Amino acid sequence: MAACAAILSALFALPVPLRGDEIGSSDAPWFNMTGCHHPSRTVAQSHGVHDPDHRGTTICSLSISICGDVAVQRQTSIDSETQRCPSSMKYTSYPPRRVCCERWEAAKAPGSKCDGTVDADCDGIPNDQDGAPLTPNVAK
Repeated sequence: MAACAAILSALFALPVPLRGDEIGSSDAPWFNMTGCHHPSRTVAQSHGVHDPDHRGTTICSLSISICGDVAVQRQTSIDSETQRCPSSMKYTSYPPRRVCCERWEAAKAPGSKCDGTVDADCDGIPNDQDGAPLTPNVAK
């Protein structure tokens, strides 16, 4: 009887099985908070610094972290005399989203259908090529 109770206890501690964890789904599985035991939020950071090697140039940087991993990291250089860092490189373009860290970690395992460190919204477009890396582009 104790073994049966332990098995049931372990089963109920697992997150609810996911639907929509296929690439190109409406959202990535780690954004499903149902039954999540380790919730967190995405964190976006951005900044611009003057390039010490190229006078008049600013390096604009963006990073988005999920459950302690840097999922998205981008840089671009601009002419600081005539340009500003583009809005796509500003943290305000990526408001925090709730995320389930146990699902994020599980998706990094070999054989997973979608690894968020490569494709944070699980839409089939790699993070480094995705204009909206936290929002699935399901209309293809």
